[in-house]
Amino acid sequence: MNALRRNLNSKVPLTPVSTLENENYGPAKVDRNTISLLERLSLVKYDTPEGVKILEDSITFANKILHINTTGVEPLYSVLEDKNLTLREDKITQGNCQKDILKNAVDPQDFKEDFFFKYNFMDEHISKLSKSNLQFYLMVPQQDAMQYFIKWQRYRKYWWSSISTTPGLFSINDIKYEEKSANVDIVAKLPCGDQAVENVAIIFKKNEKSSCLCCSMSLENALYILLLDGMNNNSGDQYLRLHRKTAPFKISFALDCNGPDSRDMLKELATLLHHKLKSNRISAWLPDFTLSHEPQIKDNMHLGVIYTAILCEETLKNGIFRLMSSSTMLGEQVHVADFHKYAAILFEK
Repeated sequence: MNALRRNLNSKVPLTPVSTLENENYGPAKVDRNTISLLERLSLVKYDTPEGVKILEDSITFANKILHINTTGVEPLYSVLEDKNLTLREDKITQGNCQKDILKNAVDPQDFKEDFFFKYNFMDEHISKLSKSNLQFYLMVPQQDAMQYFIKWQRYRKYWWSSISTTPGLFSINDIKYEEKSANVDIVAKLPCGDQAVENVAIIFKKNEKSSCLCCSMSLENALYILLLDGMNNNSGDQYLRLHRKTAPFKISFALDCNGPDSRDMLKELATLLHHKLKSNRISAWLPDFTLSHEPQIKDNMHLGVIYTAILCEETLKNGIFRLMSSSTMLGEQVHVADFHKYAAILFEK
């Protein structure tokens, strides 16, 4: 046993060792420059008599601690590495609920139909529509043509990413060179494959001092890509998650009340708030309030609404209601008098 102990290097000594505190250090003193530096680094205010005393006492105590000599000491991989361990074979004897769990599973046929409905919709319907093409032309100096071409690729990719709820959805494919031009596609990386959303091209003109930069896209194709992104990015909650810049309705309403009198008054309040939002050119959806509280919120999320204003009976007393975000499901307290101004700030109107 003694030989085994000598072979194992541990930080725990074989015999007790008395360690005394180092008494050579006196009380610590901290100047104002050190206090200012600590406040900037830790964002904690030390410039009080109590804070300075605690800091000085901590430094004094730390100076008394002796350093442990760990030369030649190798730490144990495990505190039980010198023990013979045996593994036990566990067997599950309870919780046989496989059938109950599989009852809630999605039918593979339903998943297959939903999957192919999404990704064949473009080939069967969108491609047959009359496309509304949007084109932009810019004349650039001949000597700076490629520099503009590369810069506009990145600019357009950034613009597409700014209106999507998926940061890495869009990318740029390889440049295709032709005799008098070069072009590249900005593509959306979808589960069904890459879909081109915009083409950026540079056209060189011989014997001229300028070249033509062209950006072209289909509005119907762009709408399809953004809707598909919103459907794929719903985290399984079956709602349309759109970016706040592309959502057709920014704000909607829901009523959380029981009494018929309170419900009628909250309807009138919702109508007034809806009118104020429209006056500030903020698109809002005013439901008919036939649904209760929770179903109305889900219905708003299915429409791609960004925020839902939840009016309750307390709103009639203090004017405060809960404004819930569809992306985070978190709410914040807003007063009815400041709602239209706050909404204008949210959507930069």
